[in-house]
Amino acid sequence: MVLNCEATPEIVKQYEPEAVFVAAGGSPVIPKMDGVDQANVCTAEEVIRGEKKACGNTVIIGAGLTGLETAEMLFRQGCVEKITIADMVPQIGLGMYPSVFVDVMKEMAGQPLELLPGHMLKGITPEGVTLTKLEDQSEVCLKADSVILSLGLKPRRETVSAFEKEFGRVIPLGEARRTPGRVATSMEDGYIMARGFDPEA
Repeated sequence: MVLNCEATPEIVKQYEPEAVFVAAGGSPVIPKMDGVDQANVCTAEEVIRGEKKACGNTVIIGAGLTGLETAEMLFRQGCVEKITIADMVPQIGLGMYPSVFVDVMKEMAGQPLELLPGHMLKGITPEGVTLTKLEDQSEVCLKADSVILSLGLKPRRETVSAFEKEFGRVIPLGEARRTPGRVATSMEDGYIMARGFDPEA
């Protein structure tokens, strides 16, 4: 086992593998629009890792598991005044396991939290965000000190491609193979692919 280093194709070559399983995860989806490069805009991943901080009036775009758990963490840290979570889907927490959704919402009960399902991100400005309410196409402007993007992940295809150029058998796992990836499905992928692996096939 080798830790604390990036598993590049060059390093992996030293082990002369018969196959390479790539569990590279995914990269945060960042929309192509003006304002995403502002200092007060970051991804949920950056906040969770402690690379970026949120403060004051915070807007989270994306009401899936990651967006909700990011809000829960920020309330627990006590670094924000209010959180608004907006998503274009008609239901907050869509796709989450019901028990997990209930637990997360219970943890945030009584907090200054506003939920805006059915609202699509239209733009990011120095003052905050502009949303489109899908029900009537009206414009909603929210002031925000911090804007956190939690719009899902995209497979790291470039990582898989780099290994495919160097090895004959490359087997993507988890988020690198399918989107959306889940912890449970990624572990299942690893188990099934490794158990059924035939080095002579």
